[in-house]
Amino acid sequence: MIIDSLFSTKVIIKECDLDIIDLEKKCREHKQNNSSLVCSNVGGYQGHNFYDHNLLEEIKKTIPFREDLKFKNLNVNFWINVNGYKDWNDLHSHSPYHGTFLSGVFYVKTPENCGNLRLYDPRIHICDSLDMRYYNNGDTYQFYEPKENRLIIFPPWIQHMVEPNQSNEERISISFNISVTY
Repeated sequence: MIIDSLFSTKVIIKECDLDIIDLEKKCREHKQNNSSLVCSNVGGYQGHNFYDHNLLEEIKKTIPFREDLKFKNLNVNFWINVNGYKDWNDLHSHSPYHGTFLSGVFYVKTPENCGNLRLYDPRIHICDSLDMRYYNNGDTYQFYEPKENRLIIFPPWIQHMVEPNQSNEERISISFNISVTY
């Protein structure tokens, strides 16, 4: 018997060993020296043009690639998110039509109850079908708990959001878009 997983969507989750004390310091300095933009954030801080060489190298090592079609060029655009109590990120996606190959998040500081990442099934019109209810409980999204030093990479077209932070401490994450040529 063969069971084929048709049209699967790959989500990469990796527990890393980066210096999150240093990364938290860099994120706080970035926040202090750069104004916040309002993109998907509802409350909180979202600061663009962030960079960390060690995180870049970790992402490069983590991305699966095809032996027959190697990357000629890989760029990562980072921004930081600092969400305080009840801050969250609204449902959105990152357009693959503007050159985004993959998107992701790296967690720097994650107090308990600071808000899960939700990735939504793009086939929402069939989530209530009999087979989807049987095999997947009819769930329209999968959630991922944020953990310090966790890297999550997913397709940019997957709609996603971050639940409200219910902690009195800030949650700090570094989001990114990856662009490649091959």
